[in-house]
Amino acid sequence: MTLIDSVDPAVAPYKLALIKRGGDSIIDLLLEIRKVTEGCFIAGGMARWMLSPQENPAPPGDIDLYFTNQLAFDRTVNCLLTQGFQIIADTTNAISFVTPNIVIYRDVMSIQAIKPTPERSGSYANVLNNFDFTISQAAVMLINDSELRGVVADSFFRDEAARVIQINKMYNPILTIMRFMKYSRKGYMIRNKNLIETLLKWNIFAQINKDKIEEIVNKGDNLYDLLDLT
Repeated sequence: MTLIDSVDPAVAPYKLALIKRGGDSIIDLLLEIRKVTEGCFIAGGMARWMLSPQENPAPPGDIDLYFTNQLAFDRTVNCLLTQGFQIIADTTNAISFVTPNIVIYRDVMSIQAIKPTPERSGSYANVLNNFDFTISQAAVMLINDSELRGVVADSFFRDEAARVIQINKMYNPILTIMRFMKYSRKGYMIRNKNLIETLLKWNIFAQINKDKIEEIVNKGDNLYDLLDLT
């Protein structure tokens, strides 16, 4: 396996990054998917872990697969099922799979095939542009049968090295707060500016969606239902 570590203007404004860990296991997965489509790449937490400049970065919870289009998604899902992967969840956001054959960081990893939307499909640049935190703006893709390419945003190394959460985009303050909590448990720091920005957004968000929020809370429904509000 070749690990690419150079600057390629073709990926601007993103930078190529050396894959530090996990490449041997990931390349096997992507090679299997490549048999049916070239429109699949890894982005988010797993890519962050693979490319992190930290000596012992916080491990990912799963492997998020993103796609250039719906056809690539459909072919990948069929490929994983054919390979013996089992579906453990099917939500509006993703189809989650698990298999005992892929072990990353001492644990069996679940795999999430992210369902394509305008913000979560297309080129890796489009997907990363729409991620909420700069530390999530990382992607890993298969270039050919032996090469993996890592790509990160300009601020990724700075924020990941310092374990600082910096907001790139905020769509839903509830989701942002939940992810603040997730990354704080991993040892990341939240800047006061970002926290205040989220609280201000929440104030507007709560007024617009007041009735729906009260309905969900009073019924005791899953708070993840609030994530569909905008």
